[in-house]
Amino acid sequence: MSQPEIPPFEGQEVTFTKAKVTSVSGLEIGDAVMKMDDMVEMTVTGRILGVDHKVNSAGKLERVHLIKAIETELVRSWDAAGHETVY
Repeated sequence: MSQPEIPPFEGQEVTFTKAKVTSVSGLEIGDAVMKMDDMVEMTVTGRILGVDHKVNSAGKLERVHLIKAIETELVRSWDAAGHETVY
């Protein structure tokens, strides 16, 4: 399956897309214990609230999707030594 083309904006080529996630507040994680610099994998279910177009620092036009997080779930965490916890 191929990715759809990014549509042009006001006749200009759009070369990048970004997602900006909002409304992420405290997440209940049960008895999970993590430390500074641990990595986490989470899933986010969200709704697109808007689409904006901006010129980035490289002078390229990018499309920014504003996503309101509705639900999040902790999947796993791991530390620098590779010790993994699956939730």
